[in-house]
Amino acid sequence: MIRLIRICLFLIALGAVSPALAAVAVVQALQFGEFIVRNNDAMHTITINTDGSFNFSPGFVEIVSPQEGIYDISGLPPSMAIASIVVTQLQPLTGAGNIFNMNAFQTAFTGTDAFGVARVTLGATVETTGTGVPYSNQTYSGQLQLQINF
Repeated sequence: MIRLIRICLFLIALGAVSPALAAVAVVQALQFGEFIVRNNDAMHTITINTDGSFNFSPGFVEIVSPQEGIYDISGLPPSMAIASIVVTQLQPLTGAGNIFNMNAFQTAFTGTDAFGVARVTLGATVETTGTGVPYSNQTYSGQLQLQINF
């Protein structure tokens, strides 16, 4: 059965190594686009890179292009270099029934500016379960955590 799937990442949680309280402003939400899953008999992937390029494996038919996520994180220490950002999937992309797992996270980031704001660009890969169970036509959403290391 062929279904149209819409996937959006609605919530980004932030875990910072610093005790500062940080806030996230969504410039552009990470979205895997809209697509049709031809079948779920094998694992299929969609990869979004931090430069906005993307790739659908042959198990999908693209309807609407995906987009990388761009986030401004404020409340961090001002004028500091960021050593790394670790991204963890807290909740897979879920709807009624099947899930999509997110992995192979990519980040591009700047150090914080004089106001303690850093821009983070996020890419990732999403994959089907490959169980043979079809996906429903709906929006799937999940949750990620970003750990910022100075």
